[in-house]
Amino acid sequence: MSGLSCEKLLQSTIGKDLTADDCAILSNIAQTRKLENKDILFSAGTSTKTLFVVLSGKIDVTKDTLPGEWTHIHTLHQGDMAGEMSFIDGNTHSLTLRANGQAELLCIGKEPFETLLLTHPHVVYHIVRAITRSTHHALRRMNDQYIELNKFITNQYMG
Repeated sequence: MSGLSCEKLLQSTIGKDLTADDCAILSNIAQTRKLENKDILFSAGTSTKTLFVVLSGKIDVTKDTLPGEWTHIHTLHQGDMAGEMSFIDGNTHSLTLRANGQAELLCIGKEPFETLLLTHPHVVYHIVRAITRSTHHALRRMNDQYIELNKFITNQYMG
């Protein structure tokens, strides 16, 4: 993970429970990736089995509609995670992620990560906790949006 300051990692969602020593351990298995505007991080229907952390820039979460067209769902910012479910269960991604301007990401592959189970289980535990927190946050946001949409559909805002 050449050139990556642990400070960025420790300030991210994934770094909340990590120590500087844990960061050094992750540096042995992680890589960084730079994207230019509109570069695709991953496409719906593919499986990367990689956990991504936005180190800088923004990533748009999109739903492909027609060829070359998409609908914007959400924007990920510095510190946010992406690809958690494919990383955990190996299933394909349901959405396409695109860079919104230049972005830099931390990339942790599933196989190298699993090697830490035997040598550094506490690091694995802290990262899985961070993934759970991130997924829980996304579910809460979706629930809130569902409630607001339901209110709108049932005209609760009109009366």
